[in-house]
Amino acid sequence: MTSLPIVERELRVSARRHLTYWLRVAGAGGLLLVFGLMFTVGTFSRGSGMGIIIFSVLKWIAYIVAACMVFVASDVLSEEKREGTLGLLFLTDLKGYDVVLGKLFSMSLQSFYALLAGMPVLALPLIMGGVTGTEFWRTLLVIFNTMFFSLAVGLFVSSMSREVLKAMNMGGIINLVFLVGLPWGDWARVHWDVMKWKPVLSYASPGYLFAAVSSAPANFFWESLGLQHAIAWLFLIAACVIVPRAWQEGNNQKTGWWANFSTRWRFGGKRWRLAFRQKLMGRDPILWLALRDRWLPRFALAVTFVVMVLAVADVYKHWKDNQQLMYMTTYSFLLNLGVTLWLASQASRFYVDAVRSGAMELMLVTPLHPAHIVRSQWKALVRTFLLPVLLLFAFKIASDAESIMGFKKMMATMKAMPKSPAGFPGNYDWMIREIVQMAGNLINFGLWLTALAWFGMWMGVTTRKVSFAVVKAILLVCLVPWFLELFVMGWGAAMIFTMHLPMWVAAVPPIVVEMAKNIFFIVISRHQLNRRFRQMVVNRSSPQKIKLFAFPPPLPATTRPLVS
Repeated sequence: MTSLPIVERELRVSARRHLTYWLRVAGAGGLLLVFGLMFTVGTFSRGSGMGIIIFSVLKWIAYIVAACMVFVASDVLSEEKREGTLGLLFLTDLKGYDVVLGKLFSMSLQSFYALLAGMPVLALPLIMGGVTGTEFWRTLLVIFNTMFFSLAVGLFVSSMSREVLKAMNMGGIINLVFLVGLPWGDWARVHWDVMKWKPVLSYASPGYLFAAVSSAPANFFWESLGLQHAIAWLFLIAACVIVPRAWQEGNNQKTGWWANFSTRWRFGGKRWRLAFRQKLMGRDPILWLALRDRWLPRFALAVTFVVMVLAVADVYKHWKDNQQLMYMTTYSFLLNLGVTLWLASQASRFYVDAVRSGAMELMLVTPLHPAHIVRSQWKALVRTFLLPVLLLFAFKIASDAESIMGFKKMMATMKAMPKSPAGFPGNYDWMIREIVQMAGNLINFGLWLTALAWFGMWMGVTTRKVSFAVVKAILLVCLVPWFLELFVMGWGAAMIFTMHLPMWVAAVPPIVVEMAKNIFFIVISRHQLNRRFRQMVVNRSSPQKIKLFAFPPPLPATTRPLVS
């Protein structure tokens, strides 16, 4: 028997996919585009140290992509469980490590090629100066090790779970704990004292190692990198042990208090289910179907409540230390990250599951219009995420107001000095800039969540997997336009200092660009869902599709021996 047969098969299949080839072009072309835009802004503004700035932006792009691989790998094994194909593999002589390693190589090949194609672009700042060869190679090692770590975490949670949302949430939480939670634990251990801080838990944090890659001593770097690599292998070993024992579906019918609690948590009690069905079934059956499973809404409400309590407690505790802005910003970022993942996954999950199970085809043969299906899903999203979004708005308003008050105090202190320090804005009105930026950010935040929801629904109709739909939505709506806005922001700052314009002018171009981007995604997604809904469902359900860019050609078939 061939050693690791699934690994060989998955590598052959991945090598023949057109996505494998085009991801290399996208990886190198995307980084090259960002490099060109930033180099143009740096040349126009005649700024110094552009090599370090460009290298920092490029390496963070690659690192974010590597860390997000946990969401891609979190539904690999759980999808096989739901479809019932995982158990067929274990009817043969295959072991758990055969399946896990096969999925690992299958998921890592495309991302590895994309990052490998971007390595020459990451090396371009070496020519500009400011970046050493040691820092460059250390950065690449940490990025590839983080990608391996994220894939291992994703496979681990996928081996234990059967549902995609639970696997994605669990994988995201574990990855976030290692990336951000461990350094945060070191800070809390010394009560946020900079003089007493030492990396203890941070040895196992890929996020801290990436942030300190240029200043870390050689011993600390290699010890931390080896520890993280060993932890990733522990996750893989645990997945290999769990997979042969967790694919059975016979233990789902559980009894006892835990089964009763789980049913009530997801679907409510019998009286509540009956009342909810009678309330919505005759009026809007699609809304009832979308809101029937209350696991994610209640999980989001529980996390929102916990974040609110922790934020209020920390802000009240550190109010006299003038650190309330840092805590509000931190909790706002964590809740924003959670809402983004939950909104994109919930927007696409309903359509992915309905098309895969055949329920969508049954809906379309009823008198229900596709616009009604889309409108009902939108109502379900509004009911699910209204409270977390309102809390996020409150966090943003409070942090922006605190930031404006801090600027006001700083300007009053500088004006009271006999001589203004170097770099004082002078006649530039920073207060107007902050107010304009605050108002624009609040408007764009609402438009951005709306665009993410509509685009997530569109990707749910056109994509076969929830994890891929979520990655597409976050990548195209959040990450890719952010770099264009970064370029516009740098261009606006350069125009200010060269043409002596007011400071608030620099805040207008990024706000306008982001607003236009969000409106574009909302309009195009609504148009596709309302006008081409049936066509997209039929195209996704049909086994044969027209493939664009059908090259490179497949390998030729093996020749059969002549029979004499």
